[in-house]
Amino acid sequence: MPSKIYIKPRKPEFIVFKPNGCRLKAEGEFVDAVPFWQRRINDRDVVVAQPAKSAATVSPTTKKGK
Repeated sequence: MPSKIYIKPRKPEFIVFKPNGCRLKAEGEFVDAVPFWQRRINDRDVVVAQPAKSAATVSPTTKKGK
């Protein structure tokens, strides 16, 4: 199982909260692949998506400076 997945709300107008209480960005973002997000996927609140080109270049594993 991957440690990070890129998800976004199923519809842009949906407001989806992360486990910490902050909102998931409407354009999507990388999150930890934990059971919380699998439940949101199963409930069809969010979908696994491909990041936009700008988000792909700033992936969570990209190291800055070196």
